[in-house]
Formats: sequence, structure tokens, C-alpha cells
Amino acid sequence: MEKQYFHFPRWITGLYVISALILIPWTFYIADNLPQYHIAQHWDLAWAGFDVFMIVLLLITIFFAVRRKIWLSLSATALATVLVVDAWFDVLTARPGHQQKDAILFAVLIEVPIAIITYIYAARSVARLHRRIEKLK
Repeated sequence: MEKQYFHFPRWITGLYVISALILIPWTFYIADNLPQYHIAQHWDLAWAGFDVFMIVLLLITIFFAVRRKIWLSLSATALATVLVVDAWFDVLTARPGHQQKDAILFAVLIEVPIAIITYIYAARSVARLHRRIEKLK
């Protein structure tokens, strides 16, 4: 049997299961009940704040990559996820026409490919760490 190095307590796993079960009907509810159009205050601040968050994740990931730190896999995974989320919301919130076409192009040609490369990079760093641990046995 393979030795397990990392695990969550059962109560956390149970919390995730309960959260997923609650989130399924909630998603159907909001999809059916939220308005298609909504005017938001602080729209500019929300997007700028999200971009600052993405910049911070980029800098943290660069730092861990240059320093060859174990935390690289976590920051790279978070960065890739934020890139996908950014692409999703850019495309869905863009005005129809030129703005939406630009958002789709940016997502398809830049954000999603960088996210995929970053996910691969994170997975490889975890695999390298696992190989090192196995050698120490």
C-alpha cells in the first residue's frame, strides 16, 4: 500500500461534500432567479482589485519559481485558476460586438493557454517533489 503524506481530516472532507450538495441546487436557483442584467456600483474597483490580486499571484509565483520553493505548486495552481476565472468573466461581461470578440480572443489566445501551461508547471513541480520524497525512503 502506498504511503500517504498529505491528508485532510475527515470533517473537512465532509464539509466539502455538504458544500457541494448545497451548491448544486443553489446554482440552479440563481441561474433561474438572478436578473440577466444588473447595474453594479464600483464595477471599476471590482475589476481593478481582481487584476491587482492577479498581479500579486504572478509575483508570488515568479518569486517561488526563481527561489525554487516548494510553495510554487500552490501559487501556480491559484494563478492558473484566477486566469481561467478572469477569462470567463471577461467574456461573459463584455459588451456584444467588438468588446466581446476581443475578450474571446484574449481568453483563447492568452489567458487560457497561460493557465494550462501554469497548471502543467504546478503538476510537474508536485511530481518532482514526490520523486524526491520517494528517493528519501
